[in-house]
This record gives sequence, structure tokens and C-alpha cells, in this order.
Amino acid sequence: SCCWYGVNIEEGGIIDTFELGVWEPSDNKFHSLEAATEAACVILSIDETVIAPPSQDPGAQASGMMNPGAGGGGGGAMSSMMGN
Repeated sequence: SCCWYGVNIEEGGIIDTFELGVWEPSDNKFHSLEAATEAACVILSIDETVIAPPSQDPGAQASGMMNPGAGGGGGGAMSSMMGN
């Protein structure tokens, strides 16, 4: 007949869920797919951030923005100017 098939766990067999007014499975599938898509987007966003290439800003290296942990937040740029 139609495409609203489901499993009747009480009596066994296949039933027409639309006829019986069973909507929860389709709602659950929609929300599960929506949540999975959102999670995948977040993971890809984090992955893109981690793999992001170094800054193309020429002033970033001189201001210490590239290696904030080197030499206490900016010491890395000063050390390179001093020849260390």
C-alpha cells in the first residue's frame, strides 16, 4: 500500500504505522540525523582550525603572534632579533 511500514512488537509482523498513528520513529530518525549532521560539522570545524596554515600576515611573526608560548609570550621574536 504505502511506505509507512514498521514492526509490530506486540503481535509480531509488519504494520502500517501511519494507520496506527505511530510517528515517534520518524521523529527520532529526523532528530538523530540532525544531531549527527551538527556533530559532523563541529568536528570538521575543529579539524579545520587545527590544520589551519600559519598566518600570512607579515607582522604576525615580528609581533610575537605566531609563537606566543616561545620565551614567555613574545620572547621568541625578540630572541630571533638578538641572534639567539
